[in-house]
Amino acid sequence: PNKVVPLGLVLRDRAELDNDTERINLLVKKTYPKSIQALVASFKFDSDWFQRLGDEKSGLGLPIIAWTVDAKSELTHAIDVGVSAVVSNTPVQLQTTLDGMRKQCHASYPNNMKDIGIR
Repeated sequence: PNKVVPLGLVLRDRAELDNDTERINLLVKKTYPKSIQALVASFKFDSDWFQRLGDEKSGLGLPIIAWTVDAKSELTHAIDVGVSAVVSNTPVQLQTTLDGMRKQCHASYPNNMKDIGIR
């Protein structure tokens, strides 16, 4: 009954207000500072948008979960902008893509992968 449920703020790339990172900062830091624990954002926002909100120093420092990531190119963009997790309609396909990426990293940097604890 007294359980606190963390909230995620859903952000849509087609909603003009959701492109305003200053507004989002205000919502998270001033209006709902104890409630919002993650940003659940469309993967279609550009890299600068993710940088402004996700950067540990200048942004909010909250996890960003990208939705709906279904294609390899979308997953690559999500990884490039540094999201914490993705929501997908095709998780098996994306897991196969991730496994392939991991194998490429192992093949290219076998010693480095072991040094940082990735098998």
